[in-house]
Amino acid sequence: MSQAILDAVHGVVTSPWIYLILVALAWVDGFLPAFPSESVVITAGVFAAAGNPNLYAAIAVAAAGAFAGDHTAYLIGRLAGARLLARARPGTRRRRALDRAAGALAVRGGLVLVVARYIPGGRTAVTLTMGTVAYPLPRFTLFAALAAGTWGTYGGLIGYLSGLARPTRCAGCCSASASPPASPSWRRPSGTFADVEHVAVRVAEVEHRRHARPAQ
Repeated sequence: MSQAILDAVHGVVTSPWIYLILVALAWVDGFLPAFPSESVVITAGVFAAAGNPNLYAAIAVAAAGAFAGDHTAYLIGRLAGARLLARARPGTRRRRALDRAAGALAVRGGLVLVVARYIPGGRTAVTLTMGTVAYPLPRFTLFAALAAGTWGTYGGLIGYLSGLARPTRCAGCCSASASPPASPSWRRPSGTFADVEHVAVRVAEVEHRRHARPAQ
C-alpha cells in the first residue's frame, strides 16, 4: 500500500496538487482508517528537504485535514450515539460500558484524544466514542486542534529530517547503473517510527526508476 501511494504521490509531490492530496487523505483517515496518511505526510517532508513542497504548507494542510477528519468522526458518533444510548437500557452491559467510557473521557479525554492521534485506527475509535458519549464539543475542538497540529508537525519534520540525512544514500540508490538496486533485505517493523526509513527507502527506489527510465 505504501509503495503504491508513493508511486502516485511522486508524480504530483512538487506540484500544488500535493496539498489537496494531503488534506484529503488526512481528512478521510480521520473516520475511515484505510489510508496511511502518515506515510504521505512523511513523504511530503522528505521531498520538502529538497525545497518542494513547502514544509510549512504541507504541515498546515495535513493538520487541517486531520482536524476536519476528527470532527467528522465525532459528528458520526454524535448522530449514531443518540440511537445507541436509546437502545442501551439502564443496567445492561452495553449501558454500563458506555457510562464507564463517558466517565473516563470526562476525566482525561483530552490526553486520550492527543495520544490516540498517533495510533492508526485508535484515533477513529476514540473520536467516535467521544461523539457517542456527547463529550463537550468545545473541549473536543481544543484538544483535536492540539492533536492535529502536533501530528502534522511530527510527520512533516520527521520526514524532512530524514530527507536531509539521506542525500548520499539516495545517490547510491539512484546511480546511473544499468540494473535497479536490489530490494532492501530488511524486514519492515510496525509503528510510526518505522515509517521514516521505509518511506525514505521507497522514495529512493522511485527516484531510481524515474532517472533510469530515459535510458531504457
